[in-house]
Amino acid sequence: MSIETLYDKDITRRINPAVVVSEMEEYYIDQEINEYEFTQGITKNVYKFLSAVASKKEGKTGVWISGYYGSGKSHFIKYLFYCLNKKFKDQALKRFEDSIKLLDPLDEPSLAQVESLKRSLNGLDIDEIMFNIDAVADNKDEKERITRVLFKKLNEFRGYNNTNIALALYLEKPLDEKGQFQAFKEKIKASFNENWDGNQIRFIRRYLDKVIEIAKEFDADIDKESIKASILDTNQDYTIEAFIKEIQEYLSTKNENYRLLFLLDEVSQYIGSNTALLLNLQTIVEEIGTQIGTQVWIVCTAQQDLSNLINNTDNKGEDFGKILGRFETVISLESQDAAYITKKRILSKKSEGIGYLNEYYKDYKGAIENQFVFDHDLYENYSDKEDFILTYPFVPYQFRLVSDVFESFSNVGYVGEGVKNTERAILGITHFTANLCKDETLGYFVPFDLFFNEQLEKNLTHHARGILDKAYHIEDVKTNPFARRVVNVLFMVSNLGDVQSINFPATIENIALLIMDAVDTPKMEMQKKVDSVLNVLVSKNIIQVAEGKYRFLKEDEIEVAQLIKNSPITNEDRLTYLYDDVIQKVVKPNPNISYGNRNFKIALKIDDKEIGARGDFNLKFSIYDSTELDHLAHATSSQDMIVGIHDWFKHDKDLATKVSDYVRTQKFISRNFSAATGSRSETLGKPINYCLRKLSYVSRKNLWKLLLFPVIKSSQPMT
Repeated sequence: MSIETLYDKDITRRINPAVVVSEMEEYYIDQEINEYEFTQGITKNVYKFLSAVASKKEGKTGVWISGYYGSGKSHFIKYLFYCLNKKFKDQALKRFEDSIKLLDPLDEPSLAQVESLKRSLNGLDIDEIMFNIDAVADNKDEKERITRVLFKKLNEFRGYNNTNIALALYLEKPLDEKGQFQAFKEKIKASFNENWDGNQIRFIRRYLDKVIEIAKEFDADIDKESIKASILDTNQDYTIEAFIKEIQEYLSTKNENYRLLFLLDEVSQYIGSNTALLLNLQTIVEEIGTQIGTQVWIVCTAQQDLSNLINNTDNKGEDFGKILGRFETVISLESQDAAYITKKRILSKKSEGIGYLNEYYKDYKGAIENQFVFDHDLYENYSDKEDFILTYPFVPYQFRLVSDVFESFSNVGYVGEGVKNTERAILGITHFTANLCKDETLGYFVPFDLFFNEQLEKNLTHHARGILDKAYHIEDVKTNPFARRVVNVLFMVSNLGDVQSINFPATIENIALLIMDAVDTPKMEMQKKVDSVLNVLVSKNIIQVAEGKYRFLKEDEIEVAQLIKNSPITNEDRLTYLYDDVIQKVVKPNPNISYGNRNFKIALKIDDKEIGARGDFNLKFSIYDSTELDHLAHATSSQDMIVGIHDWFKHDKDLATKVSDYVRTQKFISRNFSAATGSRSETLGKPINYCLRKLSYVSRKNLWKLLLFPVIKSSQPMT
């Protein structure tokens, strides 16, 4: 059977991973209500909010909802909107009531309390104005900026223009109060063959005099010059007092059971460290509480609690004590487990699917428990059968690892700002990936490289694509789909941050595990295939390996590595760098030796290159001599000592090649560093750069161990 048939919900359905408060498409509304995942904390917080709105009788109508990025603030405030909205509240409250059944019967709220709450809400006439303040605010003077936002949103709610406050208050509102607003709009349509709604600013700029004349036909009290001046005055100030008065006039037409809620998303992000904006918000909430009472509410979401927001403002000397008191209802959202939310929303199985997965787990339990095992506990395999059923066809480690990849890509500039380690990013990529493998049969497991798909690739920056393209254009990769998979996996995990890369190094073993899509894939065979691809990438200077860990070279590093590879070196270069960088700095041979009362001088040589001539005896480091050690020992004077390194070069061609690469690299840097600028200077100047200073993939310390330890420990004759 196909994996698609296991799911409880249609896996091909549209999903909006990022809840936006302004998105009111009916399809997404239904999804945001029916697929909202309640935790105990969320259930209690929904009750806390609704209970405050339904039962509070006086003052303090500010609500502050805080939670870290990705904690679901936007979805939470939108669900509150659904619970209050006349059109959606029955559906939303039904799901909320169902979540109560998951609580301990002795815990609050109880079903009886929720029934009482619903009766109270049904006795109220509630309107909601919901928006993301950062998306609708202007950048004019800071003193009354939030006041203007609320003024404009109130006008929009009443059917008036939402950009020019004067137009709404002095032209549209009077016409509406006289019952002539619709007739006015019809006359505008007849005169200009354009609708008034949505085109007000266009009319102001081109036909303002004519528009005012038409309005005067329906309202003789309009003062043409006065209203024209007000509409054109973009610097006109609208104070909190004016806003409060406008709300009071609006409420005078409503009964005492009426409630108007302003739901403001992302308030702390909008305010930032701006003292003036925070003071503006404080005064608005204070004046509403003092002059209006519980008929109007200001509900804010924020990434910080109020005390932290206050501490981060520019002027910490201001008195913000009042704002803490005005937001009496404080809700703190716990950080939700993005993996759990994703599994519940995307991967939940129907009863028939659960049955099939039960049988599969029973048949392959041992293989499942042993196949996807990494060295660090952070990257988990299935914990038990229930976890397997919930997570399949994905493997638990993937949710943590793809989060780490998103974070690292963001840190190094490989993706745009919209891709972060959050619930929305994990949910979106998981849903897209699940669609890619929906036709696979039971027994297929999602390999990690499947996450490297169109959903991720479309967010890659030009810089990231440039690095990848160099690998893709290698002939062995271009013609080998498996090689491309290795490239994609390595690109994801080789850029992890310092901490993550320690926990999950980009080794052959880990890369092989990430590519597996079945529980019976032989690990050693997969590792050999991966190793073959990695060797090609190393040979082409696309990636490098140090201590068994692989990483991609950056674009400039690749170019420099190619230049180094093509740089000629002489035997003199080899001997000079080996002596200066290895022998002299590590062995530190002293040309003068004291023994008793006598001083001896050593004549040093490295092959035929004299370092110090005229000594009491000779010390020679033999590097590239082709003579066998036995013959060399017999041919050497008893006054001389030879360190026969060349024998190990002869038997270890890879070591000899790496030493040549090291010398070639050092020579290139010494000749080009002083003239380098920009990124080239950064590349050549890195103090620890395995591509350049250690192209042999070993440090100087490791290099001298390779060269000298075998000599010291060997049983071969040394003279």
